[in-house]
Amino acid sequence: MGVLLGLTRPLARSERGTRVHDKIIKLSGRGHDEKQAYRAIELAQEAGNGKWTINIDLLSGLTRETDETWKQSVECAYLEADNVCCITLFYLFSKP
Repeated sequence: MGVLLGLTRPLARSERGTRVHDKIIKLSGRGHDEKQAYRAIELAQEAGNGKWTINIDLLSGLTRETDETWKQSVECAYLEADNVCCITLFYLFSKP
């Protein structure tokens, strides 16, 4: 998690390829699980004393993601963050 300066107040940014399902997180090679992601958000909220804007980056197109897991991820992000950025992954090629 890093802190970025915004125009009017600091922005706490939690990279959250966080999915509702830890299996998807693990398969995507992220360095955290769902519990750690929520904890990062809590720490940012505490550190900012309610004055920071919480941004979450959601990654779509991850291995084993379904419409239902994506919907759950978006709903969770909506409840936890002030801003949500959705990034779609796609693969150009795969090496054996």
